[in-house]
Amino acid sequence: MMPPPTEVTAVRVLIVDDSSDMRELYKHAFAREGFVVVGTAGDGDEAIAAVADLAPDVVVMDVMMPRIDGIAATRQIRAAHPRTQVVALTAFHSPQVVAELFAAGATECVLKGGALSEIAAAIRAAAGVRE
Repeated sequence: MMPPPTEVTAVRVLIVDDSSDMRELYKHAFAREGFVVVGTAGDGDEAIAAVADLAPDVVVMDVMMPRIDGIAATRQIRAAHPRTQVVALTAFHSPQVVAELFAAGATECVLKGGALSEIAAAIRAAAGVRE
């Protein structure tokens, strides 16, 4: 297996999911893809604070979370940190949810539970890294 392109190693990723198991899964999978995982958060409140502290290039954001959901968190993150891109993960790939995500400022939208390679490709696209 070939190592990932060197440009990818510069992509700093924050993982946001209310499931600690999913955060761990993504952390290991993204590290294997060559991304630098700078942190994780369990809800929208934690995500907003983590972006301010960690300055990731890309936030991988679950949509359905307690307190502040992924749509509201995306809106706040993109307003305060316009250079930080958001890849939204949704279990509900309905046109309405996708439209709300893009209106909130998400750069990419991926169906949660799909192939990890799809999420990795979305992170690269959001960060402007050519494959």
